[in-house]
Amino acid sequence: MTDTYYQSDMDIPNSYVSKGISDDAIKISELFRKFREKIFLDNITLGEPRKEALGALENIYKECSINNWDGYGSVSINIHSYNNARKLIETLPISIPIPEATIDPDGNIAFEWYRSQSKIFTLCLEGYNKIIFAGIFGNKRIHGTEDFDRDIPDLILYNIKRVYK
Repeated sequence: MTDTYYQSDMDIPNSYVSKGISDDAIKISELFRKFREKIFLDNITLGEPRKEALGALENIYKECSINNWDGYGSVSINIHSYNNARKLIETLPISIPIPEATIDPDGNIAFEWYRSQSKIFTLCLEGYNKIIFAGIFGNKRIHGTEDFDRDIPDLILYNIKRVYK
């Protein structure tokens, strides 16, 4: 078994992936998760934007947890989308700005990274571990679907970074 350790572009640990199922492997993964929380949430410089985003997400959850929350027949927030939105905020590398979360009338959470009309990337967290995305980069348009298990897919991170290039 090989554990793989990845780092973000700023040399801050981004994720720890282990295919191990032993008690020791699970303990190490949990320790690393706690380390990330300590670094990213308890640190004022690194953690404050995440805390604010998680607080805003919690407010969305409270405000949109019933059907027809918008007065136009909307569906209550999808709990799986909410949990994935929390996971996305918590696992974004620090080099990527944290966008505001919005909720679609179908109950799914969406995020948008916007620089100009020709540099936009949007994703929607749908149900169980699925990201639906679309982007505009100059005269190129992209869209697709990615699985969102433990880490943010590389294709998603790549396209978010394209917004700021």
